[in-house]
Amino acid sequence: MDAVWQRVLDRLPSAVVGAMPDEPAHEPPFVVLRVDCKAHSTALGALAELRERACQLVEATSPALFDQAAQRVWTGLRRRLLGDMPDRDTGALVVETLNRVRAEDTRPIAVVLERAESLDAASAAVLLQILERPGWLQVPVVLHCSEPGVEGQCQRIVEGLRKHYGDEAVIEGAAKSQSALSPPSRIDLPPDVRRVIRAAAVIGPSFEVSLVAALLGEPDLEVLYALQVAKDLGVPLSDAGGGRLQLAEAFADAELGALLPSLSSAWHKRLARLLAERVRARRSEGAPQSAPRSASIPPTGTVPPPPMPRPSAPPPSMAAAAPQRAQPGRAARHAEAAGDVDMAAEQYVAAAHHAAEQGAHEHAANLANRALDLLGRTAVTSKRRLLRVMALLALARVKWRAQVEGEPSGLADALELIGECGARLLPTDPVELRAEVAALSAAVHYDLGDAASLDRALTELGEASRALLEAGKPLDAARLLNDEAAVWVRAGDPVRAHHLLMKSREIFAERAQSDPAARLELAETDHLLGRLVLHAPPRPGREHDAFEVGIEHASRAVPVFRELERPHDLGRLYETLGRLEMAAGRPREAVEHLGAAADLQQRIADVIGLARTSAALADIARESGDFERAIVLLGGSVELNLDKGSPLGLAFNRRALETLLGQLSSSERRDLHDELSRVARRLEAAEQAVGRIPLPTEALGLRHTERPAR
Repeated sequence: MDAVWQRVLDRLPSAVVGAMPDEPAHEPPFVVLRVDCKAHSTALGALAELRERACQLVEATSPALFDQAAQRVWTGLRRRLLGDMPDRDTGALVVETLNRVRAEDTRPIAVVLERAESLDAASAAVLLQILERPGWLQVPVVLHCSEPGVEGQCQRIVEGLRKHYGDEAVIEGAAKSQSALSPPSRIDLPPDVRRVIRAAAVIGPSFEVSLVAALLGEPDLEVLYALQVAKDLGVPLSDAGGGRLQLAEAFADAELGALLPSLSSAWHKRLARLLAERVRARRSEGAPQSAPRSASIPPTGTVPPPPMPRPSAPPPSMAAAAPQRAQPGRAARHAEAAGDVDMAAEQYVAAAHHAAEQGAHEHAANLANRALDLLGRTAVTSKRRLLRVMALLALARVKWRAQVEGEPSGLADALELIGECGARLLPTDPVELRAEVAALSAAVHYDLGDAASLDRALTELGEASRALLEAGKPLDAARLLNDEAAVWVRAGDPVRAHHLLMKSREIFAERAQSDPAARLELAETDHLLGRLVLHAPPRPGREHDAFEVGIEHASRAVPVFRELERPHDLGRLYETLGRLEMAAGRPREAVEHLGAAADLQQRIADVIGLARTSAALADIARESGDFERAIVLLGGSVELNLDKGSPLGLAFNRRALETLLGQLSSSERRDLHDELSRVARRLEAAEQAVGRIPLPTEALGLRHTERPAR
């Protein structure tokens, strides 16, 4: 067996320079996720496709629901009650998804990044972060550099592989033949076969059979027959497996050059519509339909006025293949190539929101700016006005959540864009969009945190929730009630927060039996109610009852998160139960819950969650008087947060360190003082490397008496 495939079996990463060896005969056969890096010019585009395809593979092998960013809101303020910050790391998301594939499929699995010499800088940085931690990613990555003389971002990764895995990680593939590099200038093909080849070339050198078939309106099998004939006649065509093939790039370019511009434009437009339908099909087929707020972006056909007819339904071959690959960015590129500005802008906006939800901030900013650039070249219509609002909204979310190179980012920059969104909206515009603008504005004002900003957040959330209720959208309104509860906690009124959570719980409970989205939201609301007990001191003499009620609420969510396969949520829930049990005076049960959380978080590579759980265990050890174990656990949590680059996790560690320092101040155990000093120095170095932030009151996750002034 070729060395690269042996390394795949050994779960070791590799780089192949030159020709990639064919997959060997193996039982069971290899599962290979191939991504063409050259097809993704925007930052993190290649990794976005990799995660998308991995999600689809998991969905194909598991009948249960899967955690997709496109079906879940991570930016909601209610997540702050659970101690989560509105940011998800791209590397962690990729690792989590691929490890899930590894856990659910017993076959050998590999990721092959084709034409990796075209990899963008952001993707290369994420890959280096992953590969520099042996054992984190349980699926081997093969970096395929098709040409000798590796340079640029690919070279950085190759050097990283040599450093961490040895010279044997870099494999020299066979040199490409001259015929492969310079395919024949002309091959005589039957007209129907050439038609298939040219349709494939319009999609790109790397293409899916199902998409070619959909474009031509022919059965998949007929397209495969034509491709077999083309290969028999000398067309440089390789089969990557799974209905995914690749033409030699020079040959594909030659075929494209021979196309009539009108035919090329018509095919691009049809591809854009087909791919847009794929995106809609994926959003509508999977339960739960707890769509993120950005999913309220009106699709073609729902923005009045003017009427915008939905594209015609795809042929059967396309509909059957819809779950395979559905990225709005691909639809946008084909629409732009066809000269359809409206469809291109619409799909770039959808892709920007999708990327922002996945934590690919730089990618999202590039896509949103591309949409704004296209819209700036055309006359203003009602549809384009709304598309501009949605593009600005995606860009505002990026500026709120992250620093992007070349983009002024921060709360003030986000508010400026949100203000521009509000100025462009009319009272007759879709209520979901108006609510989303209000919710994002509230989130930014929440982070500003002063009394006036919190009042503004409460006002905006209240108005948006009422508008959604009046529009007959109770689930969306209830979600905003939970966000409003988070603001009341920060404003120092947990009683008002409890009232809102109970009100939203009632709405979700009424619909939970018939609507999986409501059932999921009900479980999260129960988790929030359990966590709320940790944010405010119970009334004197009622402490035991309060903790028991919190445990009861949180426990209701356990079977739901298990059934719906929500590993992140389940890990956080176990942590909450551990803290509640400890507050109720049951350390053994607390350690059992936290141990379950740690096991789960280790399996899904949730490093932030694992760091938090380690910190909770350290708190329990400290409260139990086991200071030595508390210091060891705290040190481990610091290392995890440094490894992950989590300033929030380090803020938790800073609080735990200060508590330990206070409790050990009178101790005569010199060895413990020295060990804690070492942890303190390590924490300080980690904060210098990652950044130091204050720990928000609502993120403490423990009882406290300090309440921010309003």
